[in-house]
Amino acid sequence: MAAYHLGSMNRFASAAGVLIDRIRINTITRQEREGRVAWIKRRRPAARLILGFANGFFHLATAPLRALADPLLWQRWEVESFNILHAPEFHAFSPEPASAEADELPGVNLTIHLDGGTITPLMAAAAGRELHRAHQCHCPQFNGLWSHGDPHLGNFIYDDRTNRARLIDFEVMHLQALPAKERHSDDLLIFLQDMAGRIRSEAWMPCAEAFLKAYANPELTGLLLEKLKAPRWGFARLWWIVRLSYISGREWRVRFEKLRCAIQSGSCSPDNPSAAHDPSGFLIITQSSTG
Repeated sequence: MAAYHLGSMNRFASAAGVLIDRIRINTITRQEREGRVAWIKRRRPAARLILGFANGFFHLATAPLRALADPLLWQRWEVESFNILHAPEFHAFSPEPASAEADELPGVNLTIHLDGGTITPLMAAAAGRELHRAHQCHCPQFNGLWSHGDPHLGNFIYDDRTNRARLIDFEVMHLQALPAKERHSDDLLIFLQDMAGRIRSEAWMPCAEAFLKAYANPELTGLLLEKLKAPRWGFARLWWIVRLSYISGREWRVRFEKLRCAIQSGSCSPDNPSAAHDPSGFLIITQSSTG
């Protein structure tokens, strides 16, 4: 009976994932004018209903986040988050109701490298540095430190010329009552789940360790020891499976157990915290290249 129930849950997760992949809550266009390239997102009329259902699922799954179904709340969060993280070099603004426009960031999103089998520890480290930098920014909505809520690899733009990653796409928010440490450790988990579900087996540990070393916060990394254990049943487990892109249970258990051992052994701790927090990573590169 238990095996049948688990099989049913996995089939339901797969079907839900296909549905989610087909949902487009925004229209997205790229425009160039006066030498400036920008991306414009506009909410579709049906988005509010769809995101309402999504929030019902998040509640059942005890996920610590909510989708911003209200167009005005989303617009404000999208624009303010972009500007908190990227101004004054890049800007976002609200050209009209239920829309957001943002400067194009240099590079490509990391999911292209992840799915193409070309992601490297250098790229994962760049994402870790960016997430650490973002987590130090003050956010009025939280009256404290900022967090993303959905930092999967597709929400990082990586510029290989500068070895710099930048965060994009602010469609969800963590629950505002959560303390910063809980929100930040959840961001770390989301990145690792997404990477674990799609990366080549031999690349998993080098990239995961590089990400956590570059994030360079052993206290938060330690909180992952419990978070890397999957829920045993229910909608919480279903959400875990979705986050892992439906990789086999045996495979993700092996991958996360290796990572937990690495965290406990200290091999995910930063070699040089001041270098790890340099956004470009050049201090790290220089140090490693000189032995």
